[in-house]
Amino acid sequence: TSAANLAANIKALGGAVAQNATHQAHWNTLANEGNAAARGLAGSLGGLWLTYGSLVPLAASAAIASSLKNVFTVGKNLEYEFTYIQAITNGTVVSVSEFSEAIKGSMAAPVEAAKGLRTLAQAGLEVGEAMVALPSVLKLATVGEVDLAGAALSATAIMHTFGMSVNDIGHIGDSLATAARLSATSVKEMMEAMKQASSVSNVFGVSLHETEAALATLANRGIEGSAAGTAIRNMVKELASPATDKAAYALQQYGIQIFNADGSAKKFTENLQQLADVTSVMTKETKSRFLEDMFNERGAKAANILLSDLEKMKSVLKELEASSSGLGFMTEAQIRISQSTEGMIKTLGANITATFGEVFQEVKPQIDSLIHSVATLVSSS
Repeated sequence: TSAANLAANIKALGGAVAQNATHQAHWNTLANEGNAAARGLAGSLGGLWLTYGSLVPLAASAAIASSLKNVFTVGKNLEYEFTYIQAITNGTVVSVSEFSEAIKGSMAAPVEAAKGLRTLAQAGLEVGEAMVALPSVLKLATVGEVDLAGAALSATAIMHTFGMSVNDIGHIGDSLATAARLSATSVKEMMEAMKQASSVSNVFGVSLHETEAALATLANRGIEGSAAGTAIRNMVKELASPATDKAAYALQQYGIQIFNADGSAKKFTENLQQLADVTSVMTKETKSRFLEDMFNERGAKAANILLSDLEKMKSVLKELEASSSGLGFMTEAQIRISQSTEGMIKTLGANITATFGEVFQEVKPQIDSLIHSVATLVSSS
């Protein structure tokens, strides 16, 4: 294969240079024989092209030299990321073969994917868990058009907040991207909203899907990002734990029970339905006063929207619950994106770069030997 041929060429080049370091007397002979190759290498590295000699070996040497540069650049960067991960995880070695399998089919460059793996490890996942989560995080970054670090941190934060596992990362991404698709907001803004809303949602029994559905509903009314997240957070907190005697009395007056008989919280949609049933028979003025008694300004505004659009929210909720059916929303979206011209170019680039990384692993002993030989030659001069 082309990768094997490239590796063989690099090994041969590494051996020749290493031999030069210990056999200085043979230098001139090697230099003469490799004249055309050296000129090609100089051209690839930005040097001046010499104007004589055969163009065929020059072109071939330039191609090899360019490939060598790419192999070395990609390889050393991947090695750095893997070494960094090893350093922060008490010596856990990243399996190159598992990493290659995890990024297969992705449009992300291997080095960027390795940085994503590092972010997952820094977020508290074991290397094995991070490897399981990586494919879904790559899809989320692609479909949501967000950076890998942001996708990794958001997905893991949601996972921890709602007591989920790394095996749920795929569904987290599916539902997050679906919520953005069903609303007038982006995945990035949905992530920002979740930072605020999820901090109390799970504490008071609001599920991931209910939180996303509520945020999507607010986004369709022009409230998105951190503003939406804060509004939901305030509303949920004030509903479960009334901040004033007036709010507590309002709940009691209308017989609204936020908790079950055993003390567990009812579903958020159930509590919204209770509020909707009560406020549906109120005049506009009475409803407004009731919501102002129950919530602060942001919470009251969010509550009014959710009560008015409750059926729409329930419809969104159903789609979120089914977002991982079939291949899953992210996988299906990524397939469609990858079939575009830009998607095919990105996928091709990622595959070529992955090949450079694989070649580096194969020829790393020769590269290390070459570096050592050059260092020895310099130090002895």
